[in-house]
Amino acid sequence: MLAFDKTTLSRNLKLLQRKGWIEPSPAEDRRVRGFRVTTSGRERLDAAKSGWSKAQEQLRSKMGAGEWESMWKAFRAVTQAAREASLEPR
Repeated sequence: MLAFDKTTLSRNLKLLQRKGWIEPSPAEDRRVRGFRVTTSGRERLDAAKSGWSKAQEQLRSKMGAGEWESMWKAFRAVTQAAREASLEPR
């Protein structure tokens, strides 16, 4: 869904775990590594949400509605192209 490659995702999960913001959690499928957000991680996430919302509001206020939609359309197109490129044989 987020279009991370495995290396990037693993590195970021290790960092979040080292900081105590996530912890291993059993997954239904043994081939899958599960994680859950810790209390500390939830506090950090909640604290970040207001800053993230403010940053988005500031950006959006400087753009017209059409520009905002075009930006998101471009993000979706780049993400889809990256997914498709990663599936192509090398």
